[in-house]
Parts: sequence; C-alpha cells; structure tokens
Amino acid sequence: MSVKDPRDHIKHGHMNGFRISLVIFCVVLAALDGFDVLVMAFVAPTLSARWGLSGSTLGALFSAGMIGTAIGAFFLAPLGDRVGRRPIALGCLLLLAISMLASAVTRGFSEMFVARLITGVGVGAMLTTINIVITEYANDRRRSLCNAGMSVGVPLGATLGGLVSVLLIKQYGWHAPFVFGGVAAIILIPFAWRLFPESLDYLIEKRPANALDRLNRILPRLGLQTLSVLPAARDPGITDGRLKDLLGNTLRTPFIASCVMYFCILMTFYFVSSWTPKILTDAGLSVTGGISGAMLLSFGGMLGCMSFGLLAAKVGAHRLTAITMVSLFAMMLLFSNIGYHPTLLVAVAVTLGFFLYSAVTTLYVVVPVTFPATLRGSGTGIAMGVGRVGAVFGPYLAGVLIDMSWSREQYFLVLALPVLLAAILLRALRSPQIE
Repeated sequence: MSVKDPRDHIKHGHMNGFRISLVIFCVVLAALDGFDVLVMAFVAPTLSARWGLSGSTLGALFSAGMIGTAIGAFFLAPLGDRVGRRPIALGCLLLLAISMLASAVTRGFSEMFVARLITGVGVGAMLTTINIVITEYANDRRRSLCNAGMSVGVPLGATLGGLVSVLLIKQYGWHAPFVFGGVAAIILIPFAWRLFPESLDYLIEKRPANALDRLNRILPRLGLQTLSVLPAARDPGITDGRLKDLLGNTLRTPFIASCVMYFCILMTFYFVSSWTPKILTDAGLSVTGGISGAMLLSFGGMLGCMSFGLLAAKVGAHRLTAITMVSLFAMMLLFSNIGYHPTLLVAVAVTLGFFLYSAVTTLYVVVPVTFPATLRGSGTGIAMGVGRVGAVFGPYLAGVLIDMSWSREQYFLVLALPVLLAAILLRALRSPQIE
C-alpha cells in the first residue's frame, strides 16, 4: 500500500508556525553571514590606515572571505546531499564562531587572510544550506517570498553590522566587530540545535540510518501524523549527488548557466558592497560617512529583496529576474557618474542597493528549483561555489584597476557588464520544479 508523501503537504499546504519559525531563523542565520562576510568592509578604512595596506592588498583581504565562501559552497555544501543539511548548518555555525574570534587577534596581513578564508568557508556552506532548506520546506505559493525573506538577512546583517561596527570601532578599535560576530555565532548554536530540521528530501531519497525515526520526529512539527514506513523515493536513480549527473544531457545547460550567472552576479555584488566605504572615504567622506554609504546600499537591498518576493508570484520569477539585472546595470553606471552631494547620494545609493541585493535574491529563487532533490545540494552548492570565484575576482580586480589609476566610471563599467550576461543566460534555466 502506498504511503502518503509528506512533501506533498509541504508543497501545497499552508505554512504552519514551525515552518514560519524556520524561515525566520534562517533569516537570522543569513544576517549573521551577511555581517561576517562584509565586516571587512566596515573595518577596512581603519585597518588600512593602521597596517598601511595598499589597494591591491586590501582587495586581497576582501577576496579572502570570498575564496573561503567558494570553498564552502563548492566542497562543503554538497556534502549536505550525502550527510544531511542539519549537520552542515551546525558545523558552519561553530566554524564561524571560531574564525571570527580568531580574526580579532590577528597581527598582520597573513594571519587576517587565513582567518577571513576560514570565515568564508562557513558562510559559503551556510548560505547554500539554508537556501535549500527553505526551498524544501516552503510551499509553492510562498517559496519565492520565503527565499527573498532569507536573502533580506544578508543586507539586514550588513546594515545592523554597520551600525554596531561604527560604535564598536570608535569605542574599542577594529578588533571589536569581529568579537561581536563570534559571540553572536556562539549564542545561535543552541537555538540551531533545537530548531533546525533535517531535510525531508534527504531522509526520503537518501534513506540514511534511522531515516524513518528521524522523519517521524519532524512530522508532528509540521502538523502531520507519523508514518509506519518511508514513502517511495521519487528519484532512486540518482543517489550520490554526482557531478556527472549534473553534466548529463538534461541538466548540463541549466547547470552551466547557473554557474555562470552566479559568477557574474556575485562578482558585481561583492565589488560594490566591499569597496563602497573605501570609495566614499577616498572621495572625501569620513570613515563614518563611508560606512553609512554601505548601510544605505543594505537598506535599499532589504526593500529590494522583499519587493522581489512579493512580486515574483504575480510577475513571474524569471521575468522579474531579467528586469532586476538590467536595472542593476543602469544604476551602477549612474552611481559611478554622479557627484557626492548628500541628498543625491542617499537616493542613488538606496536605489542601487535595491537592485544589487535583489539580483542575488533572484538566484536564490530561480536556481535551486531547477535541480531534482537528490542533486539540489550539489547543483546549487557548486553554482554558488563558482559564483564565489567571481566574488573573489570582483573586489580584487577593482583594487588592481584602482591602483592602475582607472577612473571610477571605467572600473564600474567593467564590473557592471557581467550583469547583462547573467540576464541573457537566464533563458537557459529549466522550468522550476520541486519534488
């Protein structure tokens, strides 16, 4: 006798309290990730002056975190297809706590580079994992909104982190924001242990040891009755999350397109978010003013992420994604050509942030649903990992071009063009699906 699959209830049923709480907690985790990966942008002006760092050296520190996120997304996150999403999330929190505290006691470039690299590993795997968990636990009607809500966590963490960093740096020096991030991760570990569930797709498709017992501990939290046997697997032919399956005839084109899109968008995103405080302080603003400029981007980003989530179901996620990417390209050109009059800066920076963060949100929405459950961690993780290579390349390339005395208009144009390529590749993604 066939057993009713609880994933059908998840797909079509209402979002109950547990699922809403899970989404909110993932927003908190994303906020921590947003702060941890962008904290270097907040301390950069002070640290650059204290250590006498050149533009390319500072760019290398920005890129260290991105190298780590590439490693985390490419190698650590896909393990979620094999060992489960929950242990990956818990391990990442522990890694973030240790690496952020280590960053606070570094004494030079090399030590800071290593500490930021390790922090990035945790961030890269964490963002991939919570993106997939939300994709799997949200219903069809609210999936875009939930993933957009998760992506709000990154600018939220950056905004609140900017506020906290201004106060902490002024009072205690550049070390303090790193201590703050490490302590925050430690506080979240017991909450994650209690709240963060295992993926139903992992338990049903992979069937690890004690899968039925583990599934039955989750079902009551979803308002469902326990089962006597596991439901039938829907994709038994793919069991190991193998790269060759992603490069098969069916998935090859959307997989490669997803990788290139992530590379392009994250290269541009981390260039803008990492360099904005330094660009503004070089233009004559104070250190506090430079950080405030980055906070304006983040504030606009929060508005953009939620707007995308609310509009995606009505306009269509793919169509809205194309509009967002083209708009981001236009705003980058405008931002690079305006003067720094305070009123104009506020309007343009908020609008730029609106489309900048929305562009990343679009990837959280349109990429995971193109892969089957047994390859979702590998497909999304590898695409994110390739994207993190772009995230490494963007800030570093900007530093090199700045050292070569390129004008702001020139290097902004170079780093805005990939956004248009991403918009074109959007057509190659498969029709959305969730098992």
